[in-house]
Amino acid sequence: MEDLKPLFSVQNAIDKSIAEEQGERRKVTSWQPSRIGSCRTGMYLERMGVEPDTPFDARTLRVFQVGKIFEGWVSDLIKKQSTSYQTQVRLEWPEWDVTGYADALVNDELVYEFKSKHSKSFWYMVNKGEGPNENNLIQLWLGIKILGKKEGRLAIISKDDLTIAEFVLYLENERISEAAM
Repeated sequence: MEDLKPLFSVQNAIDKSIAEEQGERRKVTSWQPSRIGSCRTGMYLERMGVEPDTPFDARTLRVFQVGKIFEGWVSDLIKKQSTSYQTQVRLEWPEWDVTGYADALVNDELVYEFKSKHSKSFWYMVNKGEGPNENNLIQLWLGIKILGKKEGRLAIISKDDLTIAEFVLYLENERISEAAM
């Protein structure tokens, strides 16, 4: 069986590339909208410079990378059809010590956040009539608030069949506003 050992592994190449892309962890000095759903204690410890007990494993890093790939693909499509399109729009709210990025700003008025889900989870959400994860809505609401816009969209992409569920969120949404503050 020794002679069946591969000389090259695509999986190892992918994992190595993603790990190198991660590079050094940058110091976190503010609250980040994209981390809203994370453990609050973990977020606090991260800001204090404490390293996590266990780093992300290779599979988790691949899942994050797939999300970036889908976001990039959708962004490229939207760029071709809009008059104005910005990606990774900087968010800064000094009064609340919040910084981060919105995934996109379309036609200078709609804030977008893109999320991808495995199709089983996606279709469960759709078929049960459930809305999106509240943490994702809070992340979007913060982008809308900081950028001074009236509304935004949360686009959830089914990874297996490219079906998209798009949810509208308005700045005046009291439930999400209260949850964010």
